[in-house]
Amino acid sequence: MQVALIFAKAARYDFPRDWPDLFQQLLSQLAGAPALRVRRIYLVLHHVVKELSSKRLVADQKSFGEVGPHW
Repeated sequence: MQVALIFAKAARYDFPRDWPDLFQQLLSQLAGAPALRVRRIYLVLHHVVKELSSKRLVADQKSFGEVGPHW
């Protein structure tokens, strides 16, 4: 769980400028992964989305909103 929180905090500052392919990297790890790894990736995704959704600036909300239509 602590690793997921660290990913979320890093994503808050690095996404999308320094880490534009964050979601692609996480989702690519799901294919053929063991069940435990899948659960951990979903936990990371949960915390990243939760952290990014709490951003208040309009520009940040816009960039977060643009992620959804791609998936």
